[in-house]
Amino acid sequence: MDDLVLTMEQELKIVEFWNSRKEPPEIKDIAKEIFGQEFDGRSKQGSAIRNFLATKNMKVKNTGDYKVKDFKLTEDQITYITNNVGTMSVMELANSLFPDKKLSPLHIEVRSISALIKTFPSTTVYNAKDLEDDKEFKGPKTLDQAIYRVNKYINNAIDPKKLNHKVKQDLLILINYLNSFRLKYVVDSFEESSDKELFESSFIGYTWDKPDLTAEEVDSYINLALDIVNLANTQRQINKLTKMLNETADDSEGKKISMSLAETIHNAQTEYHQNKTRQQKLAEGLQGKRSERVNAQIKSNASILNLVALWKDEGERKKLVKYAKFQEQKLVEEIDRLTSLDDLKCKIFGVSKEEIITQPEDE
Repeated sequence: MDDLVLTMEQELKIVEFWNSRKEPPEIKDIAKEIFGQEFDGRSKQGSAIRNFLATKNMKVKNTGDYKVKDFKLTEDQITYITNNVGTMSVMELANSLFPDKKLSPLHIEVRSISALIKTFPSTTVYNAKDLEDDKEFKGPKTLDQAIYRVNKYINNAIDPKKLNHKVKQDLLILINYLNSFRLKYVVDSFEESSDKELFESSFIGYTWDKPDLTAEEVDSYINLALDIVNLANTQRQINKLTKMLNETADDSEGKKISMSLAETIHNAQTEYHQNKTRQQKLAEGLQGKRSERVNAQIKSNASILNLVALWKDEGERKKLVKYAKFQEQKLVEEIDRLTSLDDLKCKIFGVSKEEIITQPEDE
């Protein structure tokens, strides 16, 4: 990038603008005044302004000099940061707290989180470099951390604002899965961070919503995720060897190398296909076992529901019988009442029932 040379008129405008401000302005503000649009310090316009000001012993206000103002983290957000600062970076915390925003380190939300974390003891703060050097995998400890892990690999599968009981139970079990000794041992054996993430994403994708897995099945899913990582590494090896084969010279020595590479590629491809077959069989076996168990559970639940339904039906039947008896009694009472109407009429007309029944004989 060629250096930009400012004109004397532009230099004069810079000095006048700088002097007109109570505090040193930003590069972008000066650039807008001089060039009609904003440029940051990395642009050739910004670099020219900075170099000119340096000759005059005049400084500009760096982005880092700004205080975090007009923005305040809520109590819930501070609690979330405090609980997760040991396992999540600043950007991970920011993206988790503000999932609807496309954030960069310069955004005020990120700077606010960073400013808060600076007040914490250094021993409690997540450090990616230390984590990589120690080769230590840290599983989630809280629901918030588990939600972040799942959404990181499964494209926002969980809405933290709409957690139901089932999802909470799924996440609590997932936390147990991810903190098992064997899983941590396998992840820590990987040298590349990309392999660690591929393993974790595969395992979480298979298990995060399966809280009923047995210990044997969890181990099998660990093996399946491990095969996925090995398959990716084998594919990379095949690509690398194929490129080397294509670049091999055609001389006699090159032909010997080519034969050796071709044999190595063949062996790698054989391992690749064996791995895929093994993955397919393992996945189908795990799915079949769980389906059988789930179906058996459904049948068991159905039997219980049928018993409940029968009990309810019997209860309803008893209620109907009792109601029928009550109605029958009411009917008897009504009949008795109707049969007494003659007595009532006789009393109204001044004659008794006996007088009506016992008629005098004709003389």
